[in-house]
Parts: sequence; structure tokens; C-alpha cells
Amino acid sequence: MHRTESHFPSILTNSTNIRAHTEREPAAAAISPHSHFPAAFMAIENEELKAALKTFADERHLRHRSISQRAGTMLIDKLEELAPHDTSKQVEIVKNSIINGWNDFFPLPAPKPAKQQPPNSPPVSHSRNLYEETMAKVEKLTSANGGNNDDILFQ
Repeated sequence: MHRTESHFPSILTNSTNIRAHTEREPAAAAISPHSHFPAAFMAIENEELKAALKTFADERHLRHRSISQRAGTMLIDKLEELAPHDTSKQVEIVKNSIINGWNDFFPLPAPKPAKQQPPNSPPVSHSRNLYEETMAKVEKLTSANGGNNDDILFQ
């Protein structure tokens, strides 16, 4: 049997027909863009907190760690335990979890206390302090040895 072009239709025509017959229905995520956004998050009244929670859910969804409805409720409860009735602190907790790539909420780190300088004194570097201490010791030893610096250096 002799094969002709009629037995082998064009690849372009064939692939077009295959694509036309195999297109799927839109995925559930395409229909509902917030399908990974738990209903518990939607119930939040504060818009800033709701936006932070939406970003948190989006980030988890990108890492393939979607939040179930039950987990969403538990996360809201935990957020309320960490910062009761303080939505600004709750927003900071959510943002901290987003920044660190965490799947849960944790307390904010305690602020580190700043070193206190005596008022009206300029900041002094460690090396300058060390130099002044060394010079004070040299002066003390010099006066104890009667002003002969050579003896001090070779003791």
C-alpha cells in the first residue's frame, strides 16, 4: 500500500482539533479566586486585619499549604489569644508570619532595650575608652616609679 498525504493529515490541523476537543471546564480556583481564603477570615470586620489575613492565605496557597476552614477558625482563635482585642498588634503578628514564611502565628519578639548613655555625654567608642584607660595606667605607674618610663615598659 502506498501512503499518501491524505492518510496523514497536517499536524497543525490535527493538534488544533485535539485542543478544541480536550479543553476542560474552568477550574474551581478560576471560578472562585478566594477558594483558599477560609470563611473564618472573611468574617473579620476590621478591613486592615482582613487584608493581612488574605495576604497570609495567598502566601500559604503559593507554597501549596492551603488553609482549611477548621484551621482558619483555629488561626483566628490563636490570633485573639496572642493579642486580645488589639487589632493593630494582630495585624503585626500576621505580617511577621508572612515575612518569615511561617504557617502559623507566633508572639511578636520583645523589643531589645537600648543601651543608656549618660545624658549630655558624647558617645565614646570602645577603642577610645581602652586608650584612655591604658594612658591612665601609664600615668599611675610613671608617678609610682619616679618618672622613669623605661622601667615601666620592660617590667
